[in-house]
Parts: sequence; structure tokens; C-alpha cells
Amino acid sequence: EATNVPQKITLTNCYAEYSENFDFMFITAVNNQEGEDIQLNKCTFGRVTIYNAKQLNIYNSTIYNDIKVYGNVYHDNPIQVVQSNIGLVYLQGVSNTNFVECNIYNNNPTSTLPAVGIYSRVTTTTSFKKCSIANIEGSTARLLRSSNDNFENVTVNFDDCLFNEGTVYKEGESNLFIYFTRVGIHNCIFNIKNKLNFYGCLDISCKNNKFYNKGSGDSLVLI
Repeated sequence: EATNVPQKITLTNCYAEYSENFDFMFITAVNNQEGEDIQLNKCTFGRVTIYNAKQLNIYNSTIYNDIKVYGNVYHDNPIQVVQSNIGLVYLQGVSNTNFVECNIYNNNPTSTLPAVGIYSRVTTTTSFKKCSIANIEGSTARLLRSSNDNFENVTVNFDDCLFNEGTVYKEGESNLFIYFTRVGIHNCIFNIKNKLNFYGCLDISCKNNKFYNKGSGDSLVLI
């Protein structure tokens, strides 16, 4: 019932030791209910996992390892992350996400998850503004990745962002923007080793960007 769904959860100036699984987790199995509003302000966690929250707002926080957000098809699932440091971002089924002035840095060299992963069966729009997105030197993971499941509904926008790829280069391997259908890239800087691959993209807008090839491959951009 609706009365069993938390209406608002606010954590301010909270610190948790980094556990092996997660430090903060929210989950509800109640479908088609609204009112779950989660706010993290000036918090420090190792891992955060969110399932089926109506809204998620994170401000001035640090999440060292990863934040994983799983959406609910009944909800719009808006997420706002502002001026925060995050190990890596995993979004699944989340329809509306906005990162502003964030440092997203995958610091686990053995992780198979990308620094930013967007996976969905619903229409999604994810925006990054004035963000830094990087992975550790020698990483085996990709920098950015989406799934090929219903990818025609995925829109990703990058404005004034810095990309710095430390992934081990493999000849012929592509890395970025796999299956993002609509991509907007404006005023960004790319320091990448692998190919910048716009595979499956139907609408690409690139303006005022700088691309630097750190790898040994011949092609920097593939469409």
C-alpha cells in the first residue's frame, strides 16, 4: 500500500566506512507509487544503490566506488547530481538524469564496468554539464557505454566536459558512445586511447570540441 512507501529520506553530513557491498541502499517493491524523495547532502559513502526511487538528489557528496540507480517504469525517475565526486556511475531504466560539475573517476583497475554506463528499456535522457569523466591508467573498463537493448530511446548530452581515458589500448577496439541514439557534444575535450565510436547513433551534434588521440590507432572517430 502507499502508506508503506517512504515519502522522503534526507541524509546530511553523513559518513560511512566503505563496506564490501554498499553503504547506503534504498529499495521498494511497491509499484506505481509516488513520493519517494531521497536527498544526500555533503555525505561520504563507498557505495550507494537505489531501486525504484521517485526522485534522487545528491549535492556536494563523495561516493568513492560507485553509484547504481535502477529505475521504475511507472515513474519519471528524475536524478540530480551536483558538485559531487563519484567512482563510477551505473544507470538502468532511469529516464531523466542531470549531472552538473561532477568528477566521475573509475579508480578500480580491475573493474569491468565503464566509468559511465547507461542501460535502459525506457526512454532516457542523460545530461552532463561541466563534468570530468575519466578512468584510471591501465584500466580494463571502457570510459562510456550503453546497452543495445531498445537503444533508439537513449539521448545523452555532454556540455563543457573533459574526458580522460586511461584504458589499456587494444588495436581495433572501440570505446565510447556505443548505441547512444541521440548524442550532443558541445565544448568538450577528449583525451582518449581507443576509438570514439558512434555506433547506432541516428542524431549526432558536435560543436566546438577538441579531440586528442593518446593511443596508437589510426582512426580517432568512427561513425
